Amino acid sequence: MPDLVLNDSLQWGQLPEYVKQAFKGEGEKVRLEAGYRLYKFSQFDIKRSDGSVSEWWSPVDAFGDDPGLDQRISLAMRNGVDLREIVRLYCAVKESWNALTELIKIEMVVPAYAFWGKASGQERGAAGPAQEGKIEDNHKTRNLPGNACQFYIPNLKQEHIVEKEKLVAQTLAKLPLSA
Repeated sequence: MPDLVLNDSLQWGQLPEYVKQAFKGEGEKVRLEAGYRLYKFSQFDIKRSDGSVSEWWSPVDAFGDDPGLDQRISLAMRNGVDLREIVRLYCAVKESWNALTELIKIEMVVPAYAFWGKASGQERGAAGPAQEGKIEDNHKTRNLPGNACQFYIPNLKQEHIVEKEKLVAQTLAKLPLSA
């Protein structure tokens, strides 16, 4: 019998090992209601050819220990640091994985369970092909500490979301701080 709410019957222990390792400790299973707003930075299209959607997201509005997108933007502006570098540091996204060139906002169309917790740190590592177009060279740290809160929403499909906005990351400094 299919879940009435996406991921209703899914448990932490059933997740792939690489997902568990991306969290500091065990992720908390939380319910996101229809209308819940999420965002991510990515160089990749969030929608895949098989109908699935990227699983990793952050809350637009404050949730738990996460201050939300406006506060991330404000932190970057106050410190004169590119927003992508702030995201890279706190979310522990290696340059070789993703250049973080676009800000993508979505809204959930259906309720879903997600796993919520703090991102594990990563070694920054060697540069890779995803670095194309990046501008954080002057702000590099050796490691990416993580600690940002993140949602992992498995089994997410295109019909479960609506894409609300897509912006080139470098333009964010010119925007007002309204989500």
